[in-house]
Amino acid sequence: MLSSTVWLASLTALVAWAVYQFVENRKYNQRYKFPAEIPGLPLIGNALQIPKIGAGPHMRMLASEHGEMWADVPWQFKRDN
Repeated sequence: MLSSTVWLASLTALVAWAVYQFVENRKYNQRYKFPAEIPGLPLIGNALQIPKIGAGPHMRMLASEHGEMWADVPWQFKRDN
């Protein structure tokens, strides 16, 4: 009988914690309006979605949809000789 009481208490605590987390997460998301999640993988992002051949037209399409990426200085790639 004791083991079923411990099991029931543990289950009740787990359900109470899950409900609390759900309510707090919902309140937090209503308070702050975050942008939509960015698809992709951490560290490499969307690099796997860039085609190996014909990346130029793909980048132009992305720039027309999302705006161009710019910096104060031009992008430079150095080659080690």
